[in-house]
Amino acid sequence: MNQAKRLQRRVVSGTGVLGAMRDERRDRGIISDAVLGDLRLGLASELSLSTTDSLPALADYPAHTRSARANTILGLLAALQAKDPYTAEHSIRVEVYARKLAQRLGLAGAPTRDIRVGAILHDVGKIAIPDAILNKPGRLTIDEFDLMKSHPVRGVAILRPIAFLEPILPMVMHHHEWYDGTGYPEGIAGEEIPFGARVIQVADCIDAMAWTRHYRRELNMAQIISELEKGAGRQFDPEIAAAAIDWIGEGPQCIYGIMASPSPTAHV
Repeated sequence: MNQAKRLQRRVVSGTGVLGAMRDERRDRGIISDAVLGDLRLGLASELSLSTTDSLPALADYPAHTRSARANTILGLLAALQAKDPYTAEHSIRVEVYARKLAQRLGLAGAPTRDIRVGAILHDVGKIAIPDAILNKPGRLTIDEFDLMKSHPVRGVAILRPIAFLEPILPMVMHHHEWYDGTGYPEGIAGEEIPFGARVIQVADCIDAMAWTRHYRRELNMAQIISELEKGAGRQFDPEIAAAAIDWIGEGPQCIYGIMASPSPTAHV
């Protein structure tokens, strides 16, 4: 029996709880002050981590500026929220999923920190996409999709002037590349795709499948795992897809147990 079928059996008895967790968060489009506060504190702390990478480190700035750097990141998130609240909340969820996946893959310290920041800002280029396309209730036309596919390049253009964000630019640029080379914007494949971008790509797709979009309803947990299994080696890095399947297999709280105000069902 594959992982998707095993999970389906596990979650059937918890359908009521899963529905409550989903319904509480659906269509809110608002990032709570508590979530932002926790994120600000976490970023300010992690910006102090050192790195051995050749790229400039997010930590290579005086300690007294770390809070300002965190506020810069959250300011960009606020601009995205003003443009499209759904995408901003999506970005926060992707940060949580990407962080969990990075930890699952054995990463710690600066690499996990950089993936967190990259995940928060991976869709910042959508600020430059027309509202009529972002909020279109149906599927996009070919021309509209071509414009939507420009958001990674536009995101890099927005972030490039901010020197301390240089390490995350490859993640923002390449989070829609496919492992088999059929993604965008450059069509690179396999390990040519920056590792952080490969992690964010899986986290991004998990969220896209788990939550209602303008043009379709969310998939259930078994369907999400099935899509990850089918996409491993094609759309997704097989190692990262396997880590995601293992993580999600622990139960629906992995995906739906975030972004909530305290409630009796939130931690059941």
